[in-house]
This record gives sequence, structure tokens and C-alpha cells, in this order.
Amino acid sequence: MRKLSIAQARRIAIRAQHLDRTKPAKARADVANMVDRMGVLQIDTVNILTRAHYLPLYSRFGPYDTSLLDEAGTKPPRLIHEQWGHEASFVPPRTHRLLAGFGRRWGSGYALDEHPGAAPLKERVVERIAKSPPLPSRSRPGSKVRCSHRLKRSLLRAE
Repeated sequence: MRKLSIAQARRIAIRAQHLDRTKPAKARADVANMVDRMGVLQIDTVNILTRAHYLPLYSRFGPYDTSLLDEAGTKPPRLIHEQWGHEASFVPPRTHRLLAGFGRRWGSGYALDEHPGAAPLKERVVERIAKSPPLPSRSRPGSKVRCSHRLKRSLLRAE
């Protein structure tokens, strides 16, 4: 068995997390490639400094245009996908396929049915889906949609 010094172990750990050098992100593909190397990037809208999911990429790229991350997941062709895995996350296409079961579990009402007052919300959502083509949650006129990250399972709340 080969022994490593503490300094060597630190360098290996830093490099494995892609924190050993910063190369600016100049295109959506740069951001998508980093998410691919990381495997998953948890989305978190907490913004004391900035939206929390922008920070891991900042630590790898240095200052970068955060719209590159936003557009990598929203503009065609989508280079990363939003997925319910551990929590709401951006994942590369190859990881998206591996996490498909988590989306099915969430979509089955696994936690939503346990929440008081979920039935009326669920009825409105099902009714809206039946009447409309696929829409992002933000498309509902006159409302703000947000996730409550304080609950064990994030629950969609419409105001």
C-alpha cells in the first residue's frame, strides 16, 4: 500500500473536485461540461451573496456570466436538465437518465399527499395540465411560485 503525505492527499482531493485551477467559462458548453464532471449541481435559490448554485461554478471558473448556467438549462438545445434527485438539481443528460426513478416517485405524489391542504392544489395542477400544453411553473399569470426548502420534501406553493 502506497502512503500519501497530508499535502499530497489534499492536492488529490482538491483536484478531484476540479478546484485546482480556474479557467473562465466563456460559453454554455463550458458550464455544462463542468456540471457533467461534477455529476450534479443542486439548485438553491437562497441568495445572501448570490443564488447558491452559482457559487460552486464560481469556485471552479472564477468570475463568470451566470446567465451561461441559466441558459444551459433553458435554451435549446438544453445542455443540462433540471431533475429531482436528492433535491432540485441541474444534471447532465447521462445523469438525468439515471435519476428517472426519483422523478417518478415525486410525480406519484409521494410526499405531496401527506401535506395538509394538498388536495386543492393537486386538483388545480391536474386540471391545468389537462387543459394546457407543458408549461413551466412560472408561466401561471399573476403568481409567484417558489419552493419551501425548509420541509423534508420541497413542496410547491403558489401564492
